[in-house]
Amino acid sequence: RLRVVRAALLQPERAPMSPDEMTLVLLAACGGALDALPEEEAAAALRGGSASPLLRHLREGSPQLFTRLAEEQSMSKAAARELEVAVRLFVALKRASPSV
Repeated sequence: RLRVVRAALLQPERAPMSPDEMTLVLLAACGGALDALPEEEAAAALRGGSASPLLRHLREGSPQLFTRLAEEQSMSKAAARELEVAVRLFVALKRASPSV
């Protein structure tokens, strides 16, 4: 998991992550849901800063996570469960179709 977390921390200058995006990415990287993917695929899902495939998926499929995190100023248990479900869906879609 360390390589995946390290990939999450690498941000290109052109697409830096906001604190909320970094929170979601680090929780996803450390939460274990990405463990179902090969390590390199999991790392690739987190690379790219704010343009990473995982963040794009979260913005499209679970935009309320960003709103909730900004409003609550912390990650509630309900938001953490919602993030886990969204990440598991991302993994399932990734495994079903490598182009996702």
